[in-house]
Amino acid sequence: MDDAISNISIERAIEIIDTAGASRSIVVRDQTIRHVIFENRNMEKIQFINCKICGSTFRNCSMQFVRFNGCNISAVDFRNVDLSYSEWLDTYVNHVNMPESVFLKANFRKTHIFDVDFSTANMSDINIDYTVTGLQDAPEGDLVMYGKKHGWIVTMLIPKEAKRSWATTRKLRAEYVKTLEIDPSRGYTRSRLIHSSHRSKSIVVYEVGKMTYPDSWDDNRWNECSHGIHGFLDKREAVTWSL
Repeated sequence: MDDAISNISIERAIEIIDTAGASRSIVVRDQTIRHVIFENRNMEKIQFINCKICGSTFRNCSMQFVRFNGCNISAVDFRNVDLSYSEWLDTYVNHVNMPESVFLKANFRKTHIFDVDFSTANMSDINIDYTVTGLQDAPEGDLVMYGKKHGWIVTMLIPKEAKRSWATTRKLRAEYVKTLEIDPSRGYTRSRLIHSSHRSKSIVVYEVGKMTYPDSWDDNRWNECSHGIHGFLDKREAVTWSL
């Protein structure tokens, strides 16, 4: 393989690939890629180093073996993009949509993922380690969870048998819970709370000492706001929840 072509703009990188193919490793370094639309482009093997990519769209692009190193990626739409074997190193990915994109055997290291929609993406065989945030599976076993329901903090137990998931934020979703306590900090005890969901329009009843079930359960872990009982493992996060 030829030596890498370094320190060029993204436009020049695509021009080289269109002309010579993706046989060479191309480095795009210290570039700001803002409000640009890339459609039906071959962008394989490009290395993005210390780049800021924001407000842009990558649509129907081939980005296999692409490498993001030290990048900040925000408000970007990767729509139907093949990111198989891509590498994400020391990169921040925030408020990004990945509809119908493919991440087969993608590698993530020291990467921070937040509020990213993978709900229709293919995440088969991705590789992560302890340095990554936002992609880990939800913890197993009995878990205590806290949720704000019409302003009341409800303490719940997720039984070890119950399914649970989280997507790319710290909001947890459970198949069912046992209600342990309803916000005693208000100065009086409440044993029952009726909560209506603004999304599904369903009614959920939380009654201390009893099991609470949602209207249904969605097995797709990346559908963060879908069917299930929602809450947080940290009570402070439930208290500051504003939706």
